[in-house]
Amino acid sequence: MVKDSPNKIVISDDLKFNGFQKAALRTLFTFIVCILSGGLFVLLLYWYPRLRVLGTCKRCPLNKASVVLVKNQYNEWKLCHVREVIFVYNSKDTRAIIKRIIEEYDEDTGKLRFIEYHKFFFYYSSIYNNFLKIPEHIKCYPISELVSMSSGLTTSQADCLKLFYGENNMKIHVKPYTQLFVQEIFTPFYIFQAFAVILWMGFEEYYYYSVCIIIMSALSIFFTLRETHKQSVKISKLAHSNLTVDVLRDGAIVSLQQDLLVPGDVVLLPKQGCLLAADGVILKGTCVVDESILTGESMPVTKTSINETPGNNFYTKSLHAKHTLYSGTRIIQVRVHDGDIAKYLVTSTRFCTAKGEVIQSVIHPKPVSLQLQKDALMFVGILSVYAIIGFLYSLILKINNGEKVDETLIGALDIITIAVPPSLPAALAIGIMYSQRRLKSAGISCLSPSRIAVTGTVNIICFDKTGTLTKSGMDVWGVLPVVNGIFLSLVEDISSMSTNSPISQCLACCHSLSLVDESAVGDPLEKEMFRASGWEFCSNEEESSQSLKVRPKPKGNPVRNSTDDCGTRLMEIEITFLYESRLSVQLEIFKYFTFSSELQRMSVVTRNTSCDITENGKLSVFVKGSPEKIITLCQASTVPRNFSLQLQHYASQGLRIIALAHKTIESEYLLNEPRDSIESNLIFIGLLLLENKVKPETHDVLKVLRQAKVAHIMVTGDNILTACNVAQQCQMVGDSQTFSEIRVVDDELTYNHVEKLQSHENRQMYFNDGTGDPSSNSELNTLLINADKASTVDSNIYAISGETFKFLEGHPEVMQQVAMACVVYARMSPTQKVQLVECLQGLGFVVAVCGDGANDCGALKAAHTGISLSTEEASFAAPFTSSIEDISCVPILIREGRAALYTTYGIFKYIIMSAIIQSTSVCILYWFMSNLSDWEFTYIDIALVTLTAVLTGRTAAYPHLTPHHITMTLTSPEILTSMFCHILLQFILQIAGILLVTNASYYVANQEEGNTKCMENTAVFYVAVFQYIVVAITTSSGPPFRKSIHSNRLYMVFIIISSIVTSLLLIYPTDPVAEFFEIKQIHDFSFKLAIFGITLVYLLLSLTWEWVLTKTRVINYLSRFCCRKRYPIFGGSQTAGLPIICDTEVSDVAINLR
Repeated sequence: MVKDSPNKIVISDDLKFNGFQKAALRTLFTFIVCILSGGLFVLLLYWYPRLRVLGTCKRCPLNKASVVLVKNQYNEWKLCHVREVIFVYNSKDTRAIIKRIIEEYDEDTGKLRFIEYHKFFFYYSSIYNNFLKIPEHIKCYPISELVSMSSGLTTSQADCLKLFYGENNMKIHVKPYTQLFVQEIFTPFYIFQAFAVILWMGFEEYYYYSVCIIIMSALSIFFTLRETHKQSVKISKLAHSNLTVDVLRDGAIVSLQQDLLVPGDVVLLPKQGCLLAADGVILKGTCVVDESILTGESMPVTKTSINETPGNNFYTKSLHAKHTLYSGTRIIQVRVHDGDIAKYLVTSTRFCTAKGEVIQSVIHPKPVSLQLQKDALMFVGILSVYAIIGFLYSLILKINNGEKVDETLIGALDIITIAVPPSLPAALAIGIMYSQRRLKSAGISCLSPSRIAVTGTVNIICFDKTGTLTKSGMDVWGVLPVVNGIFLSLVEDISSMSTNSPISQCLACCHSLSLVDESAVGDPLEKEMFRASGWEFCSNEEESSQSLKVRPKPKGNPVRNSTDDCGTRLMEIEITFLYESRLSVQLEIFKYFTFSSELQRMSVVTRNTSCDITENGKLSVFVKGSPEKIITLCQASTVPRNFSLQLQHYASQGLRIIALAHKTIESEYLLNEPRDSIESNLIFIGLLLLENKVKPETHDVLKVLRQAKVAHIMVTGDNILTACNVAQQCQMVGDSQTFSEIRVVDDELTYNHVEKLQSHENRQMYFNDGTGDPSSNSELNTLLINADKASTVDSNIYAISGETFKFLEGHPEVMQQVAMACVVYARMSPTQKVQLVECLQGLGFVVAVCGDGANDCGALKAAHTGISLSTEEASFAAPFTSSIEDISCVPILIREGRAALYTTYGIFKYIIMSAIIQSTSVCILYWFMSNLSDWEFTYIDIALVTLTAVLTGRTAAYPHLTPHHITMTLTSPEILTSMFCHILLQFILQIAGILLVTNASYYVANQEEGNTKCMENTAVFYVAVFQYIVVAITTSSGPPFRKSIHSNRLYMVFIIISSIVTSLLLIYPTDPVAEFFEIKQIHDFSFKLAIFGITLVYLLLSLTWEWVLTKTRVINYLSRFCCRKRYPIFGGSQTAGLPIICDTEVSDVAINLR
C-alpha cells in the first residue's frame, strides 16, 4: 500500500513481520532438549532462525513485541530486535520534521519503536499495525520548497533527523576468519563429514581415506574462506569512506565528518571537485561528475542546478537525474556565476543512496534457486532412505550372527557413510572450479561461481545495442538542413557551413560538454557532434565560471555537398548565408535544460557576445532531441511535408537521427516562463545524422548463437528504425524476414505489413498506412528494413517500442504473447529492461543479459546470467565481467557453462553409482560375515573414486556451440534411465561374481566373523573395482558439450594405469601385495577369465546403453512424459507464433485491450 504524498507511507508486500516475546518456560524446555539430544538440537536451532525463535519466545502483537521475525519474498527468515526511542525535541521546527516523516507521531509520549532490517530502519505504526520503512525525508518535495531549503538545517533539526536515519556511513562488517570458519564447518555437509571421519578413525581404524577427506575438506574450507574474506574486504572498501564536508548549519559554514550528514543538510561544493558523501540535488552551480562507480560509464556527465518551476512539480530522483548527485561519485569540475558558491541539498544517506542500493544488492543478493541443487538434495534424500534400509539390513544380520552390540552398531552406521558419500558436495563443485579457471584465462571474471552452471542452460540472450552490438562511439554522417520548410541537400562537411547558420550554432552549443584542463569532457556523441561543427571552446580565465563560450575554428574551406540519394526529388535552393565565409562569432551558453528521457530532448539558451553582431537583449534557444518529439514542438509551417519519408529513409539505413530546432527570445522572457514555454513554437532547422557501426565480431557471434538455437533479442533505448536496421546488419534476422512494429492504437494491439519501393539504384522502405501513397506523412505504424517482402506470416519479425511496452504492463497475458514474438525492443528505459527480463523468466526461459553496464545494471542483476562488458567498478553488480569488449565472450561463457554442468552431471552419476556399488559390495559381504579391508577401501576411495572425480573435470569445453541444449536438472530421463540401468547391471554382475566363486569346486566358505581375507571378499572386490573403472569411462562422455575424453591426457593416463594395476591385481597378485590388500588368492585361471568376461560384458552393455540414450530418439519418447513445457525458441531465423498473427492476406491485426 502506498500513500502518494510528499510523506510516503509504504507497506511492503514483500516483508512479513511476526511479533514475539521472550518465554522463560520455552527457553528452559529448549535447553533441556539440547542437552538430551547431545547438542544435535543446537545445530537445528543454528540452521533455522525461525525454530530458534519458536523455541525461546511466544507470539504476541507487534506493538508489544521485543523480537520480530521477518520473512521476505524469498522465504528467508531474519531475527530483529526491537528498540524504543524517546524523542525529547520540543521545538516547533523539530516537531514539524518528525510529523512530516511520521504523521502518527505522538507528541505526548515521544516514543517510537524501531527495528533494523538489512541496514534499513522500520518503525511500528499503530494505524496500520505493522512495521513501515522510514520514508526519505527529502522525497516528493515540491521543487520550489527544495530551493527554499538552501539555508540548511539547525543543529537540533540535524540531531533529530540523525535518530531517524542514523550515521551516514556504510560500514560493512568484515567477518574475521574465526567466525567464517565456524559458519563454514557447521553446515550440514561438514557435520556429516565429521560424523563419518569420527566413525572411521575412532571405531574402525580407517585412517587413510579419513585423512584424505580431512585434507580435502581443509583445502576446500581454506580456499572458500579466503575468497569470501577477500570479497568482503573488497565490498567494505568500496562502501566505506571517511570524508570531511562543508555544511550550512545554523546559518554558518561548518566542517563535519560525513557520518554527521543527514537528509536536509546543504553541502558546499569546492571548485576543485570532491568525492560525494550522500545523494542530493544541486541547488546552485553546474557540476561535471564521474559516475563510473555506479553506471560503469567512463565518460563524465554534466549535472545542473534544479529549476524552480511553477505549479505542483515534485522532485524525484528518476525524473530529475540530471540535477541529482550520487554518493560515491566524484565531481571533476564545478562552475558557478559571479564567484558564487555551488551547493547541493542532501536527499538520502547511508543505504538509501544509489550507491547504498548497489551495495545492498551485493551483500543481500536475490537468491538463485538452482534446480540442480534441489535435485541433488532429492537424490541425497533417496540415498538416505537406501542407507537406512541398508542400516536395518546390516543391523538385523549382525544381531542374528551374534555380534557384539557396539560392533553391530558401528557396522550398521558404516553403511550410512558409504551409501551417502561425504565427498558428494565437494565433487559437484569440481566442474565449476575448472570452468571458472578457464574463464579467467579467457578474460572473463566471475563473481558468483554458481551462475556458471546456470549459464549452460541459457536459451535466450538480451543484448544492448550501443557499445555491445555496435561500437560505443558514433560518427557524424552529415546534416540535412531545412529552410522555410524544405529539405536541402545533404551536407557532409558541417564545419564548412556559415557560422551564422542556425545548424552550425546549434551543434556548437546544444550539448552538456564541459571544459576540464583545456579538454572537452562529456558524452561521446556530443563530443563527436561538437568536433564536427568546427567550433572550439574559449579558454576560461575563471575555471569555476558557470557559462561556457564557444567560437568557430578559423577555416575557409568551401562546402562539399553530396547528392541526395533519397528516392524523392528535393528542391535545390541556394541560400547564400548558409555557405558564406565563416565570421568571427563567439557564443556564450547562458542556461541549460538538460536531457530528459521522459521529454526526449535537451536545450540551451545562448547569447552572442561578438561586439559587431550582438543584438541587444536577444537570446537564442537551441533544442535537439528525438525527431518524433521535436516536430511536435515546432511551427507546422517549418516542418517539411516529406519529413516522415526522409526520417524513415535514413533510419532504415541504420543511422541515428537527431532533430534540431531553434528560436529567438527576449532575455526577460526567460526569467518568467517555464521550460515547456521556452521549448515551444520552435523553428525546425534540420536533421543530424550519425552512424553507429556494428562491431566486426557481432555478426559471427550472432551466427554462432543462431546455429546453436539460442534465441537472441535486442533491447535498446535507441530509435526503433535504427535498432531494426542494426538487427538486419548483424543478421539477427534472416534475409527473407520482415519487421513489423507492434503498436497500440485506440486500445487495440495492431501491426501493419510493410511494402518495398525501388528508387533509382537504392532500395527504399516506407510505411504503408493504407493510403497507398509512399510520400504521405503517416504515423510510424509499421516498419521494415529488409529488401524482400515476405510471403508468409512466419517470415514476420516483430519490434516494439517502450511506449507500447509501458501500455502492455496492465495486460500481462498479452505482454507474454508479445514477449514471445518480439526480437527488437526500442526506446526501452532501464526499468523496462528489468521488467522484460522478469517477463521472460516468468515464461520459463533462462535469460542472459549482455550490456556495457551503463543503463543495464538493473537488468544485469535481474537476469539469470548477467555479462558486463565494462571493467568499471559498477561491473561488480553483474555475475560476470568480460575484459573482451565485444560479445565474443558470450559463446565462450555458454560453452563453459555447458561443460561445467555436463561435468557436474557426470561426476554426480559417478559418485552416486560408486556409492551404490560400494554399499552393494558391503551388504553382500555382510551376508558372508565379511567386509572389504581397509586398503581395499582406500584403493577404491582414493585411487579410483577421488582421482576420477578430480581429473574428469579437466576435460575442456567443446570448441563449438552446438544446437544441443542441456537441462538444469538431475531428474532428466537421460540421467535417470542411465543411472537405473547402471545400478541394475552392477548389482546383477556382483551377484554373478559371488555366485561364480561360491559354486566353484575350490570354494571355502568364510567361517570367521569380520574376516576380510576370504574368497567372497576377493570375488566381490575384483568385480566391483572393475565396475568403478567402467563407470568412470561411461560417465566421461565428451561431445557435444565437452571435448572428447581423449583430449584429457592426464585422465586417460589415469584410466590406463588404474586398469593395468587392477588387472595385475587380478592376474598375478604377489604374496606381499595380496597380504597388503588382504586378498585371498584364487589360482584358478578360469575364475580370472570370468572376471574379465563380466567386466567386458558390463563395459559393452554400458557403452551401448549410453549410445542409445544420446544418439537415438529413445530419449525423445521418454521426454514426452517427463519434461516440462517447452517454449518455442525465437530470434534469428525462428519466430514464435502468436495468437495475434492471422492470414497473410490481412495487413492489419488487432487485439482489443479494452
